[in-house]
Amino acid sequence: MYVVTFYSFKGGVGRSMALVNVAAEIARRGKRVLVVDFDLEAPGLDTFDITSSDRSKRGLLDFVDEFRRTAEVPDVKEYVYQAQVDLGDGQLWVMPAGQRDEKYDNRFRSMDWADLYARQDGFLLFEDLKAQWNKVLKMDYVLIDSRTGYTDVGGICTRQLPNAVVIFFFPNEQNRQGLTSIISQIREEAKGPLKNKIEVHFVMSNVPDLDDEEEILEKEMERFEESLKFASPSAVIHHYDSLALLEQTTFTIKRPRSRLAKEYVELALAIVRENIEDREGALEFLEEYRNRGRTYASVLSVERERKLQRIRDYHAKDPEVLGKLAAARSREGKNEEALAIVTQALDAGARPPELLLRQARLLSLFGQEEQAIGDLKEILGSTDATSFDLVRVIRMLRAIEPESINLIFQSPVLDQLTLDIDFVRELEYRPQTLPLAVKLLSRWLTNLKDVTPADLLKTELQLCLIGSGEFDEALDLFGQARVGPEMLEVPEIFNYAMALWGLEGVVPIAYFHRFSESTDRYRDAQDPNHLQCFSLANRVIGNIDIAEELLNSARRMILTRRASSFSCWSYLMTTVEDFQRDLDAMTASFKGERIIPEFIRRNPRGPSDRSALAE
Repeated sequence: MYVVTFYSFKGGVGRSMALVNVAAEIARRGKRVLVVDFDLEAPGLDTFDITSSDRSKRGLLDFVDEFRRTAEVPDVKEYVYQAQVDLGDGQLWVMPAGQRDEKYDNRFRSMDWADLYARQDGFLLFEDLKAQWNKVLKMDYVLIDSRTGYTDVGGICTRQLPNAVVIFFFPNEQNRQGLTSIISQIREEAKGPLKNKIEVHFVMSNVPDLDDEEEILEKEMERFEESLKFASPSAVIHHYDSLALLEQTTFTIKRPRSRLAKEYVELALAIVRENIEDREGALEFLEEYRNRGRTYASVLSVERERKLQRIRDYHAKDPEVLGKLAAARSREGKNEEALAIVTQALDAGARPPELLLRQARLLSLFGQEEQAIGDLKEILGSTDATSFDLVRVIRMLRAIEPESINLIFQSPVLDQLTLDIDFVRELEYRPQTLPLAVKLLSRWLTNLKDVTPADLLKTELQLCLIGSGEFDEALDLFGQARVGPEMLEVPEIFNYAMALWGLEGVVPIAYFHRFSESTDRYRDAQDPNHLQCFSLANRVIGNIDIAEELLNSARRMILTRRASSFSCWSYLMTTVEDFQRDLDAMTASFKGERIIPEFIRRNPRGPSDRSALAE
């Protein structure tokens, strides 16, 4: 259970409205949430649209009165009620200020809080109440609405009960001076006998939505941050003009797309992130840690390390949380600790592909390739693996043991794999996996009715067929009858010509002439493969200078882009280094009498090529 107090030194900052909206948002995420009205002088949590009830409900003041009368701690279940609002799997409960009859004011004013604590074990009463919230009501979150200013109950709300305090303020001097001692007292609890480290969230609220041309707001905010010692607010709640505020509408439920709702959601997430005992809170914290690494690096290292260690302890058997924690440690260069965390997660029982892959990566860093390959094999044998998992397995196999790439054929999920071009392109880096790419593309193309992706799949299949030496099948994709160069469009004529070359072993000059007619149009191409294709076409028809110029342009472009590219020399996807090697091979080949692309050398079919390769 995580207890959060909402406090403001002055009123008029929308504290109660924020509390109800935040409570609804957290409950909507599947949590049991209790809101407690500790603003006994001006109660009102039970008047909002989703928490409203009649005034006869007993609450906090009645709970304390009953204890004072009987000296026994009452059953908290008699002083709460469930809000009648659909929040999915979550629940919202309310502990109102008390029964609002004609005697309420007298009962409130007669309450002697100092005497309650000095002579009637008031401290133990509220410790018992907190325990009942947890063990009897089984709440995940308790949100307390505290009175403003310096009050008798302020210490109960801001120092005894909470795990966190949300401080609402408008950035003026009155609030700054008033909050200074309050914040100091809250932070001193960490040094007290209970060593209660209370998280403090600062929320600048009711901020006017105006141009700050003279940077007045910015300067005031800097003064707050400096004097109250915080880096930045957890959220900013702007002034919002809407008559729905008069109806005390819960914006996160009724108007979730409004700016106000989004600001309340941001605050809810900031609170949840600090509750790292909550699984969702730990995941949110680690996600924020990943997204804002530099910001977190400025946080006191001891505090950051404490939270990360607590996440590891509290979620010792949660593979998803531990996986994200290991990723965070790995990004920091703490790979030994990251490996220990992943091993801990896998030893807990669940062995999801994501964790196995992370362990394989870390093992390979420490030179334990054999164990890494074992993890990759386990992923390939898993029915839970996705195409994304398989892509990463292929990349790792290429990096640490290329000869094991055929292990991909063992995956039981291949038959159920849905259309995924990115996965196919990973198969195009090695000749050994091209047959699998052909198989998948053929299946998807057969079952596909949409013309646009069908054209894309058809082109991709042509590339894979040519690369694997299935030249007849590649040509059949253009139609059963062979066609002349004048019957083909420029984008498709090159692959047709290359398939013919591979099949017959003779350069189809007429097709390359037709293709090279568009050379000038593609000189400014943004893909080095396009320049490579036009270079090869111009070389085989005798335009040597143009071919060399285009080859050099392709070389400069691949070095600038530093990204993988398809190569028409090998008919494979290539890394930057492999593409450069293909360009080097083309340069050498252009100087000889016969040009035989690497994909034809791999798959000799025509008599001329077989004899040339034999020589």
